[in-house]
Formats: sequence, C-alpha cells, structure tokens
Amino acid sequence: MGKPAKPQLAVATRKRMTAQELVECYGAGQRDFRNLDLAGIHFGEADLSHCTFSESDLRDAQLMQAKLEGANFSRADLSHAVLTHAYLHQANFAKALLDGANLQSSDLTGANFKGASLEGCNLSHVDLQDSNLCEADLSRANLAWADLSRTNLSGAQLVQANLSWADLDHTNLHDAIQRGVQFEGARLPRGGGLTKRG
Repeated sequence: MGKPAKPQLAVATRKRMTAQELVECYGAGQRDFRNLDLAGIHFGEADLSHCTFSESDLRDAQLMQAKLEGANFSRADLSHAVLTHAYLHQANFAKALLDGANLQSSDLTGANFKGASLEGCNLSHVDLQDSNLCEADLSRANLAWADLSRTNLSGAQLVQANLSWADLDHTNLHDAIQRGVQFEGARLPRGGGLTKRG
C-alpha cells in the first residue's frame, strides 16, 4: 500500500481577514468563514465554536486555548498552526493539512480527521477518544501519552509515529501502516488488535 497523496486544497483568491474583524463578525452572528486568508492570525482563548473555516488558509495561525467546539476545518490548511490546550470537541478536520501543527494537550474528543495530513504533528497528551483518523497520514507524528480510546485509525499511516504511553484501548488499527512505530508503555488494544503492515 503506497502513501496517499496530500489532500488537494482549493486554489482561489482569498479575502484577508484580521483577528479583530473575525471576532467582531462572530459577535454579530456570522459563522461562515470559509475560503479566507487567515494565515498567521492570532485569536488564542477566543470562542469561535461552530464556525466554518473550510478551505481557509490558517498556516501558522495561533489558536492557543481557543474554544472551537464543532468547528469545521475541512480542507483547510493549518500547516504549522498552534492549537495547544484548545477545545476542539467534535471539530471536523476531514482532508485538512496539519503538517507540523502543534495540538498538544487539546481536547479532540469525537473529532473527524478522515483523510487529513498530520505529518510531524504534535498530538502529545491530547484527548482523541471516539475520534475518526481513518486514512489519516500520521507519519512521524508525536502521539505520546495521547488518549486514543475507541479511536478509528483504520488505514492510517503511522510510519515512525510515537505512541509511547498512549491509551489504545478498543482502538481500530485495521490496515494501519505501523512501520517503525514506538509503542513503549502504550496500552494496546484488547485482544491483540495490532496488525503491522507496510
């Protein structure tokens, strides 16, 4: 099984919006912020729950401690973004780019990362219970101490990923590529559900 191609993001002229403008629009009731240029934006600790950021450019964005419950980042570019200690319960990152992003210690319970690219992403100490990482690329990602209970990692790329001390109870690793994965101290799926492929 070869490595899947990176998600293809829409190439279009994007309107630039500042953090202040975005927060003001949110306060006025706007929730649709798709296809915007938000690269490098800083709105840490802001409450932007249930917003749509689909296909927006959020590269290098600073979202520390932001409340983004149910936010939609599908096909957005969050490469090297910082979302540490963020609340991202049931957020949608389907086919998003998160290469090199830092999500350390964030709440990602029930989040959807199907087909997303998370190469080299820092996911240490995150809560990913009941999340969907089906077919996601987690090559060289740091998942140390992450809670992956009941997470769907079927078909995921885990090449050289760090899963040391992670909780993989009832995790679905069917057809996951697990070459060079670190499992030191990890709580493995019950019934020996690890099937190394690749």
